[in-house]
Amino acid sequence: GDGQAQGLVGRLQVAVPRSFAGRREPRLQVVVQQRCAAENRRGVTQKARHGAVQRAVQQRPDDGYIVDSLGWAYYRLANYEEAVKNLERAIELKPEDPTINDHLGDAYWRIGRVLEAKFQWAHARDLKPDPEELPKIEEKLKNGLPEETSSQAKAGKKVGDGG
Repeated sequence: GDGQAQGLVGRLQVAVPRSFAGRREPRLQVVVQQRCAAENRRGVTQKARHGAVQRAVQQRPDDGYIVDSLGWAYYRLANYEEAVKNLERAIELKPEDPTINDHLGDAYWRIGRVLEAKFQWAHARDLKPDPEELPKIEEKLKNGLPEETSSQAKAGKKVGDGG
């Protein structure tokens, strides 16, 4: 419930300043993914995590990494229009971050803005992403994103239902 989401906000607030005090590594996305994985094991829903990230953005609206996390949460819920809106804002705040550029490329692709998606992926590639991300970005530049599977689409709709 809301208590679980509130607990995640508290943990994000603790993790973010310690992880990003004047340096890029590790990125918030990694921190959030680790937190979400731990919450998943304890049964916290994707919807609760999304709410937690929304509250974190309200508290730190000019933190590009947190805004990126909200955009990526919308993307994971298959709400691509909201994802684009938030990821574009994250790019305004952190234009030099390859992960955020990559995320925006993915969201653009999903709403049919193919040329812009390829531009963002090329920019992400040129910004020297983590070595393990580079082949994934190059693959997207070559072939785009695969179609969503029915299970991905169903999961996105299922999580978004009910409130």
